[in-house]
Amino acid sequence: MFARLPPDPPSDCQVISTSAYSVRIAWAPAFSTDSDLTYNIRYRLKHTEDGKIRELRGIKGNTVEIMSVDSCSLYEFRITAVSKYGESKPIYLVQYTEPQLSPQHILATKLHANTIELTWEPPYKRTNDVKNYIVYFTENPNASLSEWEKIPVNGRRVVFPDLRYDWFYMFSATAVFKDGQRSPLSRALFIKTDKLEFHKQWAEGLGAFALILHLQKIISTLDSSKLSKALSFPSTFHNLSSLGVGQSRTIEVMDSICDRAEDTETTALLKRDYASFAV
Repeated sequence: MFARLPPDPPSDCQVISTSAYSVRIAWAPAFSTDSDLTYNIRYRLKHTEDGKIRELRGIKGNTVEIMSVDSCSLYEFRITAVSKYGESKPIYLVQYTEPQLSPQHILATKLHANTIELTWEPPYKRTNDVKNYIVYFTENPNASLSEWEKIPVNGRRVVFPDLRYDWFYMFSATAVFKDGQRSPLSRALFIKTDKLEFHKQWAEGLGAFALILHLQKIISTLDSSKLSKALSFPSTFHNLSSLGVGQSRTIEVMDSICDRAEDTETTALLKRDYASFAV
């Protein structure tokens, strides 16, 4: 009975980036007992009288770029998984496409837990007339645009290091043209940095170091006669030495912590190997 159920809907559906005339969407595979899954996407302009629904069927893989949409327009997307046992319930996404003069396909890539890289493509129009770009960012989503921080960028890439851990940030970009005019803002990206996590080996090393300091504090409170008596027993001395009491062990633990190489992540939040459809 279970094997004949339709698949679950795809998970983690999100609009990765947009341009004036295309939308890139990605999702995680749906759960199903049928390994031969495909996906359907139905989309339409919202808040229009005709609201004609367009459909892409039989998509293989987990990314798609939908072409030939209207610029600066609000679209609704419905994504379903399909197997031989039926079609899943839809997942809904709603997204505006970019204006023609705005930076296109703005994308956030996580280089480290608290380091974000922004990249984008040039405006659809006046591409050769761009002088530079301005990137706006804030950690307060309720702030007005005049309160956002901003930085000029000469290329189409900027890295934000040393952000707050486990925190939300918003980013947007505008193009500055040679005549001084500015484009409309790109769509805003809402990004959360990762939590600060200690590796297991780090935690063990810090725990051992704390224990060493605690034992050294206890030993320092003993008078010389008691300490000499305690250390006169080989078993007692062996127990203390096995716990790493002593400066040499302390230095060894700290060196192992300081020499620990940090792991880094250089892949995008989601892969960008898109299949494109012109409809």
